Amino acid sequence: MGKSHAIIMAMLIAAMSFAETISLGESGVWREESRIITLEDGTLQVKKKGYLNSVDYPRLNRAKKYTMRCKARMAPNSPKSNFAFGFIFLNDEEQSIPLSSLNAIKDSYATLAKDVKKGDKEITVKAENPKVWRAVPGFNVAFNVSKDKTDMPNRNILGGIKNVEAPAEGAQVVTLAYGAKCDLPAGSLLRIQSGYSYEVRLCYASSLDYEWKEFKGSISGVLPPGEFDGKHFPSAPEIEALKIWLSCNGSHTEAVTEIKDFVLEIE
Repeated sequence: MGKSHAIIMAMLIAAMSFAETISLGESGVWREESRIITLEDGTLQVKKKGYLNSVDYPRLNRAKKYTMRCKARMAPNSPKSNFAFGFIFLNDEEQSIPLSSLNAIKDSYATLAKDVKKGDKEITVKAENPKVWRAVPGFNVAFNVSKDKTDMPNRNILGGIKNVEAPAEGAQVVTLAYGAKCDLPAGSLLRIQSGYSYEVRLCYASSLDYEWKEFKGSISGVLPPGEFDGKHFPSAPEIEALKIWLSCNGSHTEAVTEIKDFVLEIE
C-alpha cells in the first residue's frame, strides 16, 4: 500500500468514526427555558419540578447510535432532587408515539369468548397461554392485532388490565382499569401490549448528590417488530424524529438541579 493510499484510508476511517455532537447545555435548547438560569461558567441551574422538552427534534437514523451524557448535582442547600433524561419518539407529524403501541408481550394472544360493548369493564377471553394474562402495571389489552405483528405500532387499546380471574371452563374474566373503548364481537383476536408512558428513559437517578456525578445513556440498533427494551430502536417505520426530554427535582418544588457538559452524540 502506497503512502498516499494509506493516508486516504486513514481519513476515511476517521470520517466513518466521527460523531456529531449537539450541545444541550444552553437554555435556548429547551421550550421551558424560563425555568433555567445560566451561571457564569455555563452551568444550567434548573428550578421547579417537571419536564424540559427540546425545541428542535433530531431526525432519526436507525443506523446510528445516540448517546446523551452530562454531569449533574443538587445545587448547594437544595432539597432532594431526582434526575432523568431520554427520548420521546415522534412521527412525521411530530406526534408522540406511546410505548404501549410498540411492545407486544410474548405468547399473549387470546380470542374474545363473548361480545364486548363500549364501556364494559369486564371481558371474557380464551388465551393461548393463560399464565401470561396477569394484572401487571402497564399491561394493556390490544385489538386489531395480527400474529405476524404487521399491525405494529398498534394504538388500538381496549383497556388496561386491573384483574384477571383464574381460568374456568377454558376462559378467563379480565377486569379492565377503565371501560372498553369500543364494541368488539366474540372471536376477535387480542394481545397484551406493555407500556404506560411516552418516555424512553436512558438515565434515572432517584436522588442526586451535592457533588458532580456523570450520567450517560445510549440507544442503538433495531429490534424485531413488537419488541422494545429501551436500549434499541423499535422497528416501527413511522418513528421519524426524537424529542429530547429532561426531568428534574422530583416532587420538591423548591429543589434546584445543576447540569453541565450536556451533549447528544450521534455516531
